Amino acid sequence: MFIGRKESATLTVTSDSSATLVIATFNRPGSVATLLGDLRAQVGGHIFDVLVVNDGGSADVAKEIPQDLSFGVRLINRENGGPAQARHTGISASDAPVIIILDDDMRVDETFVAAHLEAHAGGAEVVFGLITSSAGARVPLFTAFHDQHIDRWLEACELGEAPRGELLCTGNVSFRRDVYLEVGGFDLTLQRLEDRDLGIRLQAAGHSFGFAKAAVSTHVSDHSDVGVWRARSRTYGESDLAISKKYPARSDLSPWAFLNELPKITHPILVGVTMFPSAAKFLGSFTYQIAKFASRVGVMSGAMKLTGFTYGIDYYAGVGTGWGGAQQSLSELKKWFRKGGRS
Repeated sequence: MFIGRKESATLTVTSDSSATLVIATFNRPGSVATLLGDLRAQVGGHIFDVLVVNDGGSADVAKEIPQDLSFGVRLINRENGGPAQARHTGISASDAPVIIILDDDMRVDETFVAAHLEAHAGGAEVVFGLITSSAGARVPLFTAFHDQHIDRWLEACELGEAPRGELLCTGNVSFRRDVYLEVGGFDLTLQRLEDRDLGIRLQAAGHSFGFAKAAVSTHVSDHSDVGVWRARSRTYGESDLAISKKYPARSDLSPWAFLNELPKITHPILVGVTMFPSAAKFLGSFTYQIAKFASRVGVMSGAMKLTGFTYGIDYYAGVGTGWGGAQQSLSELKKWFRKGGRS
């Protein structure tokens, strides 16, 4: 399905576009419509198109797309296969030189597209945008925990730290389409963290990275189900383990490296969870309830630490599941300590 400029009944995504924005979506037609409205206000005069990939979600996406846009929009409907496959579908359907990827629950500033393209014009082949959260919004603790990590990453970028491949996030990133294809694109066998894996390969191949501070997107997630978050946390552990196996020489990619970000007092419990993943269900529920209580009484620093601990419990349950049992988990832990126990 094509929805194009006023003067054109249909519009394919062609190489006269400076960039294609790929938005993978699942059951968020209203959010997609709002995001497209933000893109209508872009400054800089760049020609760009948008590919919305409906990953097996609501058919209402087509109904919600505005008709009076100044850029072309192509809607691709596909069976549900997850965000990596949806984004790859969009990238494959474009022949624009630059691909910009956005999550479907983002809002963007008017300089968003121009900032990405100016960074590419300056020589960067992979460009990280700036992701912010809705200031003052009441969000679940796990969303606040996620935003806290983004803020730390932003602080590092503003202090001049160069973006690292393993931090690539498809919530707001752009890259030249040819370099994406050159390194083989997303690893579609990964359930999560396919963006992290892609960034690792892009950096290993020597491609240049940049940070576009003016490419601002605001995360306005409607995620509110702690069960979904906890299941996803477990999948992150499984996916991180799969990635570490692909790059055995990178000790910093070992799942054990995450221990260095958590209080030492939690380490024995997290190690135990890798050996007995079934314990995570009840243990994580307990720690998250305490985190919620700490939040209610105003102890936010404690609430954030306990939320991080809950994430770690589920993450290491995923790692333990991937290793397939206590014996292998213990063996991998010994290897980690023999290497110094640091990333």
